Amino acid sequence: MATTFVASGARVSEETGYKVVKAIFDHTDEFKTYHSAARDWTLEKTLRQAKIPFHPGLVRYLKEKKLWTDELAARQAQLAKP
Repeated sequence: MATTFVASGARVSEETGYKVVKAIFDHTDEFKTYHSAARDWTLEKTLRQAKIPFHPGLVRYLKEKKLWTDELAARQAQLAKP
């Protein structure tokens, strides 16, 4: 099952995107109690199955959590190509 979470469009600031991502990923157990799709959703699946570029707020969160890798950076560059 794909686990893509789309939180924003291009107009959403990095700060706002970061706050949304942080609120959800730092509280996934709580999120699972009120959204059934969240039960099968993980950050790892989201990153592995990305089909669109990552929002700068997500990139910031991943860097903060030491989860941003060279592989993700390369994937980001590939997804961002027109």
